[in-house]
Amino acid sequence: MKPSLRIALVSVAAAAALPAAAQTNPYSLAVSQKFSHSSNLFQTAGATVSDTQSVTSLIAGLDQPIGRQRLSASLSASLNRYQDNSQLNNEGYALRAGWDWSTINNISLSLKADASQSLGDFSPAGLPSITTKNLVSSQGFGATVRQGVVTRLTTEASFSHRRTRNSNALFGSRDLDTDEGSVGVKYRLGGATNVGAALRMTRGEYPDYLVFGGQTLSETFRRRNLDLNADWQPSGVSRLNARVSLGKETYNRDTVRDISGLTYSIGWSWKPSGKVSLNAALTRDTGDEATTLTLGDFALTGNAVNRVRNGLSISANYALTAKIGLSASASTSSGTVVTPNTGATGRERTQRIAFGAKWDPTRTVRVGCDFSRDSRDASALATAYDADVFGCFAQLTLR
Repeated sequence: MKPSLRIALVSVAAAAALPAAAQTNPYSLAVSQKFSHSSNLFQTAGATVSDTQSVTSLIAGLDQPIGRQRLSASLSASLNRYQDNSQLNNEGYALRAGWDWSTINNISLSLKADASQSLGDFSPAGLPSITTKNLVSSQGFGATVRQGVVTRLTTEASFSHRRTRNSNALFGSRDLDTDEGSVGVKYRLGGATNVGAALRMTRGEYPDYLVFGGQTLSETFRRRNLDLNADWQPSGVSRLNARVSLGKETYNRDTVRDISGLTYSIGWSWKPSGKVSLNAALTRDTGDEATTLTLGDFALTGNAVNRVRNGLSISANYALTAKIGLSASASTSSGTVVTPNTGATGRERTQRIAFGAKWDPTRTVRVGCDFSRDSRDASALATAYDADVFGCFAQLTLR
């Protein structure tokens, strides 16, 4: 499991532990300590290196309604230390803030901003494994304006910007800036069923995409999509949402990455009882769209890119008692790997299974453990590996 995912688990655990009383108290504060052990820290195929990691986190939150407005913010700051590989020690954080505003004229505005820093992947597809530190930082903001909201027909316009940077110069070709805007409509057919359509345009730039003749060159791409959306709730315990996009993505220099056709995402949730909940997702997206931090941004030096990526994930949660919860998940994703300078192609597939358990002995204390196994099968353009991670945490939520 990547360190960034461990940090995310701590944050999710903190959010889940906040009591119902927080509805009257807009502030929340929690501290957490987690220890985890990885059997293959650097995600290599040959000789593996195992290590134990300590993650100490402070999590704070704010959720404050102000008339027709709502202000929300959350911060997770983590101190990450490794037992045998101190060169990887780092400080991570995840900051999110939002402001929602509405008027009596059925117009609403939503503003969001976020910033994060975490340790990057050690073995990205198309690049050799590394044992040095690479901190991935990301900042983004966005705005959405809606007209209608409570009526059957709602018009919507949005804009977002994101900037991603890597601290390790070996990963400079992964730095990415994106701007995205969309305009669309949604129509409520009845009950909780909605359909919609939107035109979406994205412009991206890799400022340090490749070095050629001693000169650093950038790469830009443009993506145009027609999005068709549907949100259907057939019953009070089941919900289905889907997005199907018809579009085209073109690159300025690396035209081997050009692609046009169909992408989609389909999600389903089912909660047959208060104890059981199931979720499933099926996706097909371009490498940039699937995850800008780990896919699709390589130079013309033998590195490879994920042109299209398909994914399937399933998760389940079960409340054994009022204080004990169990979870399980499985996922698989595959990508078409392309070497820009030769046009050579290959495949890589990553699979994960995970299990977790938590116990809330009191309203302010939570303890738990989790296990995950990652496996990747790949051609010569990516590294195949297996890695097992087991960890336990304890958390105290302060009033």
